[in-house]
This record gives sequence, structure tokens and C-alpha cells, in this order.
Amino acid sequence: MRARQVCLSPEDKQEWAGMPLTAAQRIAWLGLTLGLLEIAGLTAWVISMGGATVYWDDDSFRLSVSGVFVFCLVSQAILMSLAVSKADERGKQSLRGAPQTQVVALMLTFVATHIYLGQAFHDAGAVPMVYNYFSFGYFFMVYMTSWFMGVLVSDRVCNSHGQG
Repeated sequence: MRARQVCLSPEDKQEWAGMPLTAAQRIAWLGLTLGLLEIAGLTAWVISMGGATVYWDDDSFRLSVSGVFVFCLVSQAILMSLAVSKADERGKQSLRGAPQTQVVALMLTFVATHIYLGQAFHDAGAVPMVYNYFSFGYFFMVYMTSWFMGVLVSDRVCNSHGQG
């Protein structure tokens, strides 16, 4: 069973906030930035090229988007591995809290996406197949990006200082 984190007092939080970032946290900032740029960039690129119809009909465009998607996810996986390997004791405490942020981010994304798609295609009676591809990619990008966010949030909000 995993050790429960202990929330800090307001005074301890202020002192903790003034501490320099660990190597794992610096890597987490890089991963978070890459993930947010990936989500915003791919979304803007698909919309600017004509949206879902063009994505679905143009094989070269679809492969280009998929290539950028895979490149960013592999880069984030490498950053995750690097963050884990460079983590000191404080960093390891932050890493333990990351999955909790991932769960919340994924649930919110899942709910928002399905409410939107349900409303957008209510009259049609079915969601076009292309949106299943978009949903899969979007959920995966949120999954990876929220891990880095979780490392940062876990350290700044609630950390046990190695107490268990």
C-alpha cells in the first residue's frame, strides 16, 4: 500500500515554495510545456487545414499529424524516464502524486469530450469515426501531459517531506 502524503501548514507551504526546483521538477516543466504545445499546435494545425473532413480524406496530412503526435509522445516518454532517473528524495515524493492528477485530468477530459460530441452529433444519431481517432489522440496527449502537471502540483500543494 502506498504511503499517504501529509499536507503542509501554510507556513511550511510558503517555505517550500521558495525552494529551488529539483531536476525532476525542471524536467516536468519541460514535459508540461511540450505537452501543452503539442495539444494546442496539433489542434490549431488540424483546424487551420480544414478540420476533421480534410484530416480524414487527406492521407498525407493524416500521416503528418500522426508523425508529430508520435514524436511528441516519444519525447514525453523519454522525459518521464529522465525525470524518474534524476529524482532525489523530494523528487520521488512528487512523482508519487502524479497519477492522482492524471486520473482527474483524464476523467474531466473524457466527460467534456463525450458531452460535446453527444450534443454536436445528437441529430445525426452517431458520431463520425474520425472523432474516435481524435478522442484517442487527445486522451493520450492529456494522459502524458497531466503526469508532468502532477509532478509539479504534488510538490507544491501537498508533500510529506519524506515522512512517509
